[in-house]
Amino acid sequence: LKGRTSVPVATFDIYPTLLSLAGLELYAPHPLDGMDVSGIISGAVAERSKPMGFWHKLQGGQGTRSDQIQKAIMEKQQAGAPLPHDPVRMRKDVDEFPQFPEETTTGHAAWTDWPWKLHRINGTRFELYNLSDDPMEKTDLSQNPQQTRRVKRMQQELDAWMRSVIRSLNGKDYQELK
Repeated sequence: LKGRTSVPVATFDIYPTLLSLAGLELYAPHPLDGMDVSGIISGAVAERSKPMGFWHKLQGGQGTRSDQIQKAIMEKQQAGAPLPHDPVRMRKDVDEFPQFPEETTTGHAAWTDWPWKLHRINGTRFELYNLSDDPMEKTDLSQNPQQTRRVKRMQQELDAWMRSVIRSLNGKDYQELK
């Protein structure tokens, strides 16, 4: 493997790629955002076959103060004391899953289908960029009449992906494995 590429990939590509490199078949009874990018990494494939979605603001996560946690663990280990208990990191609602209406597509989102990137800003405004020609995203092409169909298609794809994310968060994509 060459190990370098200019083709956009993301962390959600790691799982399917590692399975492929290990010679294992991908079994996913639910949608995956990522794809096997081993062909891209090796140079056998020149472009990504699946667009990428990014979304900020649906639900905040729980931050991890890794440096503080690791320091506390190291101090306890060096002192031979029991490891520290961090009640903030203990989830008491592990069996509770908040449900989100599929219409809850708030916040900033982006859909990248190389070389095109569509930004959805707070659900009301869209911007389109050609990343190959404009990697710094300075020239918004969303109002260009030649891009009307592309903007519409990418808006529909982004909306479908966001609804898929909500279905996954609501547990609708997961079934009991028997």
